[in-house]
Amino acid sequence: MNQLDFSDRDKISQLFKQAVDKAIENHRQKGESIAISDEQGKVKIIPASEIPQLQQKKAKQVKKLGFLAEIYSTLII
Repeated sequence: MNQLDFSDRDKISQLFKQAVDKAIENHRQKGESIAISDEQGKVKIIPASEIPQLQQKKAKQVKKLGFLAEIYSTLII
């Protein structure tokens, strides 16, 4: 069994982001919407058709996190 070093915050953050990526991609592939909260705390429903594919998201991350940055910081699964 692999043991995780919880003192490595960067690794934990990276693993969390990967898990969120996978969850969002699974929702998109299944045609399920996701819910996020906006800056005012109001819940917004994002239809699956508006969720970018994971490959597109990764390319955009290189430039700058835009649309999904909000989702990551306020994700409700």
